[in-house]
Amino acid sequence: MPSLADAHHGPECLGDTLLTIKLRPDFAAYDFAIPVPAQPSTDRPATTRLARLSDVKTLCMHRSKSVPMDKCIYPRLPLLPREEKRDHNFLAWVQNEAAVQALGRIVHHRHCMRAANSDGGVHYLVPDFLVRTQDATYLVDVYARRHPPRRLRTMMAWCDWANALPPEHRGERAWFFAPLAGLPLRDWHRIGGRLCELLAIARVREGYAISPGYAL
Repeated sequence: MPSLADAHHGPECLGDTLLTIKLRPDFAAYDFAIPVPAQPSTDRPATTRLARLSDVKTLCMHRSKSVPMDKCIYPRLPLLPREEKRDHNFLAWVQNEAAVQALGRIVHHRHCMRAANSDGGVHYLVPDFLVRTQDATYLVDVYARRHPPRRLRTMMAWCDWANALPPEHRGERAWFFAPLAGLPLRDWHRIGGRLCELLAIARVREGYAISPGYAL
């Protein structure tokens, strides 16, 4: 059965055609609402708003550098150029993992996790993927990043901030950072390991346990 992207562009689109991918009709089931701290003003205190991935209505990508997806707000997602094979394998695993309810990718700065810098500015945090399970939302790094200890501390601090919010402001789930860089994804998958187990291992390996007061 052709994807929505194929139907939209027609059978003449072959090879490395540039596609404009629209939201799938049932996108709401796979959407992510990311808590964003709003700036305080002189007449009101700081509040929290929710930025939804579906605020970005279309994505542009090349057919040869993208793959169809069922658990995403878009019927197709682009592959990251730095390690297409690892990206492709991870997306295929998500596609076939029953416990994964939704997958997302941040494509606009409005959706970024925001953390304050020491100089009073704002630092934007962009994980490779967002993965939602029944009781958690994971910020997933599939690739190695620069300054991993500093990134780890910053991402954990953001999750602590998000988990301290009322449940309705964080999708009724706890948020965790799961760095998968350096973990053998293909080997784990080959022996029948579940992705959700690996995500939990990744956060526990870094010493990140949920605080007792957070409602799941």
